[in-house]
Amino acid sequence: MDPLVEWLNDAEIAPLILALEEGHTFKGGLSLAAYKEQESLFKELVERRKGDIPIPIPFNEIIELTNEQNTQVKQAINKSIGLIVGGPGTGKTFTAAKLVEALIQANTTRFEMVFTAPTGKAAQRLKENFKGSEVQAMTLHRLLGREEVILPYDLIIVDEASMIDLKMMLMLLKSLKKGSRLLLIGDVNQLPPVEAGAPFQSLVSHFQVTPLKTCLRSDLFELNHLSDLVLKGKSDEAIDFLSDPQREAISLKSLSIPTVAPILTPLKKGRYGVEGLNRQFVKRGRVPIIILENNESLNLFNGDFGYLEQDVAVINNIKYPANILPRFDYAFSLSIHKSQGSEFEEVHLLVPEGAERFGRKLLYTGITRAKKKLTIYSNIELLKKVIETASHREVGLF
Repeated sequence: MDPLVEWLNDAEIAPLILALEEGHTFKGGLSLAAYKEQESLFKELVERRKGDIPIPIPFNEIIELTNEQNTQVKQAINKSIGLIVGGPGTGKTFTAAKLVEALIQANTTRFEMVFTAPTGKAAQRLKENFKGSEVQAMTLHRLLGREEVILPYDLIIVDEASMIDLKMMLMLLKSLKKGSRLLLIGDVNQLPPVEAGAPFQSLVSHFQVTPLKTCLRSDLFELNHLSDLVLKGKSDEAIDFLSDPQREAISLKSLSIPTVAPILTPLKKGRYGVEGLNRQFVKRGRVPIIILENNESLNLFNGDFGYLEQDVAVINNIKYPANILPRFDYAFSLSIHKSQGSEFEEVHLLVPEGAERFGRKLLYTGITRAKKKLTIYSNIELLKKVIETASHREVGLF
């Protein structure tokens, strides 16, 4: 047999090759051997954390939670690594808030906590959901810094955990003090991280956590039903549901370029890519922007959206001179990857040729960025291909 063919057919190599084809990148000169070493360390750290059981807290069912939410709290409350998992509208953050209340009430001493997420906007949004809390919120990068440290917190709550790559998860696990709790919140069906590894998805599988399935928001019914059909690969049902003219929240249009933001696309280059779309609309007077760096003195965080008009930016209803803004990018169009961690009242989602190679999880992630209304721009045959294509990059680490 040809040595190259033999290598490609290797049971351990083949999944990694598929992952690379689907955008699984090894940056910073990371070799396959180095990745495998990180993978082994991840397993070791998880097993070590499983043995580091925090001081047990009696669990009493919380009346404000559903049965499935109480089940997740029961599974998470006395573990050093807890997981709150579910799709949009299933009450992940509400469930986490009730778990935190139970932890705080059960401790007579002060419980040191921190809210964090891969983006500053997601971290701030998480904090806002925990009303009355004076807990700090910051990005994972800021929390962990550049040097290995042992964090002083008894509880670290991480939102949008599906976005965390293997390297960052290793840094996080190494930083936990003995007896502390790590609570990871996320949607296992969203896209895995751009860089190597899918540790959150692996942890959900390893700990056998059943995601929350019941959508508690009636206004999300159409969006959630469509995303569920997409995840299950039911292309005919999804197209029929999406094409129904009676639908209020969703619609399907032929492939074209919308004239309102935000436009989400899987592509970077070309007519329907982020770069071309942003160049096309940047000449307009009022240009949407996204902040790419945190600046606490300005109260601006990575992931904040606003608009730029001449030399003035308006973000979170506050005006800023453009020349003092932290690094930003135009946001008339965003890649679906970059849109993770953000939500929009209305989303315009492009599904052009080439999207089929990414598979249905990319489409699911784009759909679930919409809070109230979604318009998909594509043709039926292409959309069916995308829905029928499994996202290969489901790299288990256990």
